[in-house]
Amino acid sequence: QLALNKGQIDQVGNILNSGNMKTAVGPNVFSRFGSLRNIFRPGAANFIGDVEQLRSQLNLQSLIDAKARGATFGALSDQELQVLSNSATKIGAWTVKDGNGNVTGYKVKESDFKKELDKINNFAKLDYVYRGGSPEDVGVQVIDGKYYTKNSDGSVTEL
Repeated sequence: QLALNKGQIDQVGNILNSGNMKTAVGPNVFSRFGSLRNIFRPGAANFIGDVEQLRSQLNLQSLIDAKARGATFGALSDQELQVLSNSATKIGAWTVKDGNGNVTGYKVKESDFKKELDKINNFAKLDYVYRGGSPEDVGVQVIDGKYYTKNSDGSVTEL
């Protein structure tokens, strides 16, 4: 489990540090380069792929957690899967899709997108430490018995 947590932390860090965020995240089509994005900035497809992979992992973890709490599921409808997906992260609510249902970007301010990624990352870091991982391995400092980490905007959060 520690390796999975560390992998997720690294994945979120890579997404946050990607130079392609501006090609896929923004409140309007002009800030996301629209459907021409992949022609001018092919890295956008990789960025979207990384974010969607992270969303899938979080959705799977939500399903596992719900089952561990005693929830039983038969065949889930698309709507039920969407509810489960949105419980894991806000990112799903921000997706912009083309006519074929492919994600082409995220309609949200870049600062809000980063805050959501920081939140995901901070929970993963806390879980990593609680499971016995070294705080230093994931950029967490221990001060007076409390855990702190730096967010993507430079602010510090107590975990």
